[in-house]
Formats: sequence, structure tokens, C-alpha cells
Amino acid sequence: MLALILAALVTALASVPALIVVDETGAPVVAAVVRFSTPGGQVDAEVTAADGSASPRAAFAATEATVEAPGFEPAHVTLASPRLRVVLRRATQ
Repeated sequence: MLALILAALVTALASVPALIVVDETGAPVVAAVVRFSTPGGQVDAEVTAADGSASPRAAFAATEATVEAPGFEPAHVTLASPRLRVVLRRATQ
């Protein structure tokens, strides 16, 4: 029974995106490159979906992420909570 509960919990957590990338107006940033990284230096590069969400691949123990998108300044964040909201600022010329 405990195994079933744990499996359900893992499945539920896996479906929650690690972060949501938005611009300063709150609009999702589509196709931003998110480089999830572990304390050991491993990197998993993913791309944000239409709603701005991105998650590392399953079982990748990311603790930080760097987010980049054309026209925006890059952002570096610590993954302290699920569905972390990352606001990208427009790059100044």
C-alpha cells in the first residue's frame, strides 16, 4: 500500500513544472532555453512550452537553472519550490 502511495506522489510531483518563465507583463516566454544543473555540474537543457513551463528530465536532481531567450537578459535561479516563477527582463540595447 505504501508503495502505491509513493508512486502516486512521485507521479503527481513529476507533472508539476519546475518553473514558469514569463516576461515583465506576465506573458509566458515560449521556447526559452532552460539549463537545469545539479551540484555535481551535470546539465539538462530543456525548452519552455507554450505556457512558459519547463522541467528537467525525470530523475534529474536539478538545484539551479539558467534561463535564456532572444531579446531578454539571462536569469539564474535556485530551484527552491515547484512552479517557481522566473521573470525575464527585456534586454537593453
